[in-house]
Amino acid sequence: MKFFHSIKKININGMKTLNAILIVIITGLIVHFASATTPNPGHPWTEVGDGTFAISGPTALRTYTVPDVDATLLTTNTAVTAAQGGTGQSSYTAGDLLYASGATALSKLATGSATQVLHGGATPSWSALSLTDDVTGILSVVNGGTGTDALTANNVLLGNGTGAPLFVAPGTSGNLLQSNGSTWTSVAQPSLATIVTRSYTATGAATARATNSLTDRNTGLFTVPESITVNKLSFNVVAVTTAGTMKACIYSEDGSTKVVDVTSGTVTVGTNTVTVSPAVTLTPGNYYITTGCATTCNNTVSTFTSTSIAMITGTPPSGERAYEGTSTHTSGTCNSTLGTITGSVTRTPIVRLDN
Repeated sequence: MKFFHSIKKININGMKTLNAILIVIITGLIVHFASATTPNPGHPWTEVGDGTFAISGPTALRTYTVPDVDATLLTTNTAVTAAQGGTGQSSYTAGDLLYASGATALSKLATGSATQVLHGGATPSWSALSLTDDVTGILSVVNGGTGTDALTANNVLLGNGTGAPLFVAPGTSGNLLQSNGSTWTSVAQPSLATIVTRSYTATGAATARATNSLTDRNTGLFTVPESITVNKLSFNVVAVTTAGTMKACIYSEDGSTKVVDVTSGTVTVGTNTVTVSPAVTLTPGNYYITTGCATTCNNTVSTFTSTSIAMITGTPPSGERAYEGTSTHTSGTCNSTLGTITGSVTRTPIVRLDN
């Protein structure tokens, strides 16, 4: 038993001795590293940092990467470059515009004047307003404008070189523009005092046409070369069997508008004149004249002798009106529209229109 007790004491003492030796070795290593001028694994402290590195209170473990001492840091005093997400500029003038110029510093462009606009490109620049810009001022004549910001209603513009145009007032309704060689003026249209309803194919000779229907109207196309204000019209009766009264009406060329509608007194042989009241102005153009009985009548009335031409007085082109013939109306009246004309030669009444 003493033998085994001695062995146990030797083992315990050996362990104490081993622990002491390990403590001495570890302490020596700590002293070695702490006092070494070149720490293991051989990098100088200056390559690790500037000796100041403080982090306070992380709530969890973090991994921090400390850059090489030669790395470029955003905390230096130099301007942050475009490659680092900066502008490369360290100062600005009020109103400067910045524009990209590759990976180098952003370029600066001073603001333009109030009359300039910014034009793009590789190098943006300021320049004067052009026709392609949003011009808020008055566009001059040389730039295709009028040079004026107000136009009087219904005025006519007259050229004036490169200056703003001149104006001519419209004048009285129905007036025409007349040139005197240097400018234009508003003048009244030329007017006629009298005209006769001669048809297009009239030979100039007159013939007698029986007029005895309350519905059928002798009808013919005539032209008005200049304006005429009609306040009376006249027709000639060659013979009277049953006097009665007669209708005389004038329609527009397309037959859609009745412009004159008068009824005569009891007809007599010779000239029969009817007052048109109110007076009606016929402007230049073509019109149809039509006459017939307003009340029961049987008279022989003068008409123009016409040349028979199918396309005018016979069968007109498809969809077109005959120049001359008869039209049918409600008994004793002139309808509001002329209606269909049945082509027939020598049907245009000789009617004189006077002012």
